[in-house]
Amino acid sequence: MEEVSLLSFLSMNEVRVNMPVQSKHGNMVEEAKSDFGIFQAVVFRFLSGTQYEIEELSERQLYLWGEALGNLHSCSKQFLNTNTHSVRNDTVQQLAELNSSLPQSESLARRELEAIKTRLMTLEINQDNYGIIHFDFELDNLIWDGDNVQIIDFESSVGHWYTADIAFALRDLFEGNVDFSNKSFQLYLEGYRSKMHVTDGEINVIPMFLRLHELITFASLLRIVDVENDLNNPQWVTALRKKLQSKIDDYRDGLKRRGK
Repeated sequence: MEEVSLLSFLSMNEVRVNMPVQSKHGNMVEEAKSDFGIFQAVVFRFLSGTQYEIEELSERQLYLWGEALGNLHSCSKQFLNTNTHSVRNDTVQQLAELNSSLPQSESLARRELEAIKTRLMTLEINQDNYGIIHFDFELDNLIWDGDNVQIIDFESSVGHWYTADIAFALRDLFEGNVDFSNKSFQLYLEGYRSKMHVTDGEINVIPMFLRLHELITFASLLRIVDVENDLNNPQWVTALRKKLQSKIDDYRDGLKRRGK
């Protein structure tokens, strides 16, 4: 229900999002009880438009991409000012879940988690730099209607530093090398700053947020492949498992290089 409330508020403030459709009972969210637990269902309106890869974006689109995120964060601040929802514990909970999900055998990953937690504890939290973020503002979750950026998939929204959303959105641009002088990044940042204030000091924390996102992805991949390797699995399952295991190994190698 919190996601639906946020989407309704954003839509009323002219942020283009895919709104849920009311059920025949007049509800935005329907619940169904079963032997397996309680299930919730939401149906969203279809948004028509175009999706792009990062290399396909023009300079103007890079600016608009950043502007859209800045506008989203600006409205997010207003939403928090008019709602009692507290977001300050979200990051603490996220780190606790990471800690419980990482196996003890993954010593390098657990050491990385402790380093990230220590760094996060030094960051200031205030109403201007911390609030509800999308968490996955990648191009996969944007549908372009001309110059209008439409946003989908808010299911991962969480309380966090706004700068983390910039890092998570641009992780493909920064893959392997965080270069703040990159022209694409500068255009994105210019668009973002047209709607939302962010300091250079906050921008400098982006590499740490990228490390956090990599660690979250690593933990998720470990859970995905931690199933019985049945010889009767379809070939596509075996191939996917091999691909994901390769990503896990690459991340472990990166941790080893970082630790040297």
